[in-house]
Amino acid sequence: DGGVSIALESVDFSYDGNIDVLKDISLEIPAGTTVALVGQSGSGKSTLADLIPRFYDPGKGRITIGGIDARDLRVADLRSLMGNVNQEAILFNDTIFNNIAFGVDGASLDDVRRAARIANADEFIMATEKGYDTVVGDRGCRLSGGQLQRALFGRAIVSDPPVLVLDEPLSYIDRDYERRMCDIVAELSSRTTILLVSHQMSEIAATANRHIIVDHTLTECTHEHHYRPPEC
Repeated sequence: DGGVSIALESVDFSYDGNIDVLKDISLEIPAGTTVALVGQSGSGKSTLADLIPRFYDPGKGRITIGGIDARDLRVADLRSLMGNVNQEAILFNDTIFNNIAFGVDGASLDDVRRAARIANADEFIMATEKGYDTVVGDRGCRLSGGQLQRALFGRAIVSDPPVLVLDEPLSYIDRDYERRMCDIVAELSSRTTILLVSHQMSEIAATANRHIIVDHTLTECTHEHHYRPPEC
């Protein structure tokens, strides 16, 4: 199996020293596991996901990646292990190729097209006037919301990272693409540790091996094949 393990050990976090968003959180994600964090807005699930690539550091406790304290890794090295699609991600006023290849030195057109095919983005890209040389405009304004999200997903996976963090990956996509995303996650899960963050249980979250309900505490709920709302 691929991927690397992730563990949170007695983690506390607050913004600017105010009320704790996360308090005494411990969670183990074995390598090659897909875990869904599900909770309402403000429950702390996105904050938890942001701690893994060190967008923030915990106030107490520690996070390990592959058994190594994340603070002992160079930030650039840590983030090179991860593909990330979050609610703040944007495209630059540049070509589609450069946007997907962003951060990956020496990425070839074949590399970028492979990622775009997995993300189900290649077809719409090739239908644009200049294909992968098409400029997307400021913040990707020349693309629809769904196209933008597919391009961002291509960027997240172009380096074939061992960890993939998907924070609300369904924000701008339709029902048909949600089903396709389920297939994508299943395909990637054989070689990647995947953390899915969602405000509600969706088809894609239901594909996870484990479900963690986040409400300032973590409560694990398991399923065999079909997800049922937990009584916890």
